[in-house]
Amino acid sequence: MLDATTLGQAGIWYADQKVGGTSAFNVSTVLTVSGDVSVEDVRRACRRLARAVPELRLRLGLDEWTGEVVQWLCPEPLELRVQSHSAAWLDAEAARLFETDGGALARFAVASVSPDRILVGITVHHAILDGAAQIDLAHRFAACMTQEPAPRPIDGYLSLTAAVRAAEEHARTDHLPYWRERVATMTGPAPRPLSSEDGVTRRYVLHEPSVGRLEARAAELGTRVFHLLAAAVHRCVHALDPEQHVIAAATSLRPPTGEPSGCFLNQIPLTAEPAGRAGPAGRAEPAELLALLRLNSARWTADLRHRAFPFLDLAQLTKVTLDRVLVSYRRTPARLPTGDPRVTAELLRPYPRPKADLGIRFFHDRTLEYEVQWRPSAWPRAVEGLGDDLARCLEEV
Repeated sequence: MLDATTLGQAGIWYADQKVGGTSAFNVSTVLTVSGDVSVEDVRRACRRLARAVPELRLRLGLDEWTGEVVQWLCPEPLELRVQSHSAAWLDAEAARLFETDGGALARFAVASVSPDRILVGITVHHAILDGAAQIDLAHRFAACMTQEPAPRPIDGYLSLTAAVRAAEEHARTDHLPYWRERVATMTGPAPRPLSSEDGVTRRYVLHEPSVGRLEARAAELGTRVFHLLAAAVHRCVHALDPEQHVIAAATSLRPPTGEPSGCFLNQIPLTAEPAGRAGPAGRAEPAELLALLRLNSARWTADLRHRAFPFLDLAQLTKVTLDRVLVSYRRTPARLPTGDPRVTAELLRPYPRPKADLGIRFFHDRTLEYEVQWRPSAWPRAVEGLGDDLARCLEEV
């Protein structure tokens, strides 16, 4: 049976097809299984997980009658590969392309790297699972290490997909005047040809005392931590490229009571004009960041309330590239305990290819871990210092 996808899922599928296949949408979760556990135990847990979470067996393609992207369940077992003594092999497995037009969109890779340590790579295409689903998969895998869980019915996922699709269709009409006016004033670089070049990735950490101060500062200002982060990104990026006034924020359309598996994402542009001149050597100064925040925070809140408007439709309203800089924020640790002391999950894994010319992902828990990934051909060499600039801005704010 063919079922409709969300418009966000369809947008990811079309983006993949436009490039001709790319690993930029491969989302990888790596679980470390420690202790007296065999490879066969881990293989068994992977098979149990594939049976328990039917969303892993979703496939996507075009309906030849309607021309729309549709999805269906495939009964075939998921691919599961095993390799000994090679942690780097998991990265190569995560980068392998999916056949997104009708092919499987999830797979497992198991690497036995020492007698008491096994790594499990779960790679899925972003069109079927989002970040919240990563957390669910990690916990469910841990449960599958000890027992065969009851399969989750697909009905809940399909109902949520239909509800999100209805919200997107409603927003297409009701939110169009808002976004038409909003993007009319946006300025920035014109679109570049889509690229599948290798990216450069750097990771950074703000530790607990600094994060506590950042949270307290957000509360004092009556704003969200994400708004402070967005203002810092705007200020630091603008110091690198004065023409860059727009960042795209990854947003969730998932209702609080929705099923954890699935992909219910969209992107919206958050624009900001600079609130002052850059400091020495293009540095973004804290006072400028706070002025930028005060000027734009209320409008960003309004933008987020209109987040169901499909990004593909937004892109057609302007000649400006809305997603040259892509930012995501998750209130979860980058390394996740699963409830089973033998199993931990690493959620912050670099995309094999960049999804945007510049991507920044924040994971906020007691620490703030973030990743900066960029395409070298799209940015000046000074972008290598962006992560340190962000840390300094956030430390001083």
